[in-house]
Amino acid sequence: MKKVSIILILALAVTVTAQAQQSAKDSSPASVLGITPNLRSGFQFSLRGGYDIPFYPTLEEYYDNKQMKTKGGVMGGLSADYYWDWIGVGVCGDYIRNTLVNPYKYDYNAQSSTLQTRATVEVNINNIPTTRMFVGAGPNFRYLNPLANFSAELNTRAGLGYIMGKNVDNLNAFNAKNVFSIKAQTRFTYFVNTWMGFHTGAYYMHHFGVPYTPINSGEIKTNISSIGVFAGVTFRLSPLPVAPKAPIAPKTPEALVINGVVVICKTSTPIEGVNIIVTEKKNGQERRLLSDKKGEFSFTVTPASEITIYGKKSNYFSQVVTLGPADFKRYRNVRLEICMERVDCDESVRLENIHYDLDKYDIRPDARPELDRLVQFLRDNPEVRVELSSHTDSRASHEYNERLSQNRANSARQYVISRGIDPSRVISVGYGETRLLNRCADGVNCSETEHQLNRRTEMKVICPK
Repeated sequence: MKKVSIILILALAVTVTAQAQQSAKDSSPASVLGITPNLRSGFQFSLRGGYDIPFYPTLEEYYDNKQMKTKGGVMGGLSADYYWDWIGVGVCGDYIRNTLVNPYKYDYNAQSSTLQTRATVEVNINNIPTTRMFVGAGPNFRYLNPLANFSAELNTRAGLGYIMGKNVDNLNAFNAKNVFSIKAQTRFTYFVNTWMGFHTGAYYMHHFGVPYTPINSGEIKTNISSIGVFAGVTFRLSPLPVAPKAPIAPKTPEALVINGVVVICKTSTPIEGVNIIVTEKKNGQERRLLSDKKGEFSFTVTPASEITIYGKKSNYFSQVVTLGPADFKRYRNVRLEICMERVDCDESVRLENIHYDLDKYDIRPDARPELDRLVQFLRDNPEVRVELSSHTDSRASHEYNERLSQNRANSARQYVISRGIDPSRVISVGYGETRLLNRCADGVNCSETEHQLNRRTEMKVICPK
């Protein structure tokens, strides 16, 4: 029994180790080629037949056992198993039929009535059948190769046995029911297709505490065991394939209608015939609209869009508006306004929000949108040349203010040129404090707000000669 336990433990270790190695291999894309999940889990049913070799007790003190021997016989069985990949559970049932034989040679010529009686008995007991049945359940361990067409299994079972047999006087020596029994078997299966395979294997079965009644003695309890080999057919039932869920079409966002109007800046005067350019930032796609007599226009957008809008018309300098998802909610009920300034030659237009750090002339990020508006104007009017001028307030010296304003004008010009505008179309001039817009000259006490009015950057269209 100890040797059998060691063999079972080694078989279990080999099976689990092989499955662990297989799991590691299966993690690579190449190893799973040809495998479908349905073949690695599900039910399988097996029918088998084979040959059983029993080991009955040898009780020398009892006459019948001294004389009687057992020989192997046929067996048949069926099993049902369910696997979750490498581990599973199963039930099985076995029917086994062995034979008792009497090897003792009697002397039929002897005068002893006792021997004659025994010789007569020999004829009747020479092939006495013994029957065993077993039903059990327990866990399974399995190695399944990557193609799912070969498996090696270790099946362990515990259950109940039934043993029925006779002794030398043809009386019942075994009549045992519900005997605790165990069984361990190995099974190797090759599948010829996805649902059927052929298997072969071997098993060990042991019955504990079997009631036994020898001749001329009371009942005793003993153990009976056997080994066997078998072959058969296995049928595999994969789980029903789960129908893939129909893809849910993404809900198309409801289009939003944006209504707008084009007016002259700082007035409510509408501008007719303005080309409204709407550009999607994501893909650069443009839509072009035309304002009507009232300067009105409308277009649709999706809530997730991000767009820029500006107007295009000869001799007009347009505001550029950027809108995103958060802005669309506001314009559902409020009309979008695009303002444009009329630009005549030699008339200056103030560029808003172009600020510089103290004593610096680098273009700050917050000044770029306004300069980009100038770039768009130059692109839309390729025949136009402009002057970019920078102005300071009256504080500090004349020389300092002139130098600082020239550097700032040069920086603004360089930014415009970097956006692809021909350098010959843009000139830069620094006027310092020579063109103040109010009374705040040298020596005049003014507020910061008044000084700020004089600090500015302007654009002026150069009149053609």
